[in-house]
Amino acid sequence: MTTPIINVGGQWQHKMNVDQMLPLPANTPFGNLALKWFKIVSRLIRLNHEIATAYGLHAQAVSITGPSASPFIEELPHLLEEIAYWLRKTADELIGLSFLCESRLRGEPLPTSVDVDCIGALLAGNHPGLLTQYSSHVSHLRSLNDISNAFKHSFINSDLNIMGRDEPVLYALTLQRNDLSRAQSFVGIGLGDTVRSFDAFFQDVKAYLTTWPKDT
Repeated sequence: MTTPIINVGGQWQHKMNVDQMLPLPANTPFGNLALKWFKIVSRLIRLNHEIATAYGLHAQAVSITGPSASPFIEELPHLLEEIAYWLRKTADELIGLSFLCESRLRGEPLPTSVDVDCIGALLAGNHPGLLTQYSSHVSHLRSLNDISNAFKHSFINSDLNIMGRDEPVLYALTLQRNDLSRAQSFVGIGLGDTVRSFDAFFQDVKAYLTTWPKDT
């Protein structure tokens, strides 16, 4: 199986280079946005290494026969949780940058608050322009949001003790507000689908941010 990657662009995928940068403003009330983009790309390069490591751990884990304990099985879920966290954090930052870009494209000054700064705020639908802009990614973003929230908040998620058969899988067991009167929800998404969907979202955000008005 070919290991999926997030295409960060540029001449070299495995390290930072100038071809990956965007001409975002360096001096704004919200800080240096060009530097923020630099750190996003740097994080995605690191994530690609972690994704490859996850596939390697999975291959080693499924090759084990017999009842013996495996460090690969123990390590894989921790790594998958880290990957989900960093994908979620990066998606939040990309959405926040898009919100600022939209303001500038309307000819307005930068707002004094980033009202849509995360997946949850985007999905809330209070800013239909951005929701329409990224409508093709809503399903993926909602799944990423649900899984990362379960990793962070779900008290019962630790009961899961399963792994993907053919590839690493992000599994989550959610219980809203950790209230037993509410229904549990089980989610499982292959890491490959997650990475490819995130890459498509990243490419669309990158294309949108390239429209940021120059000299603003």
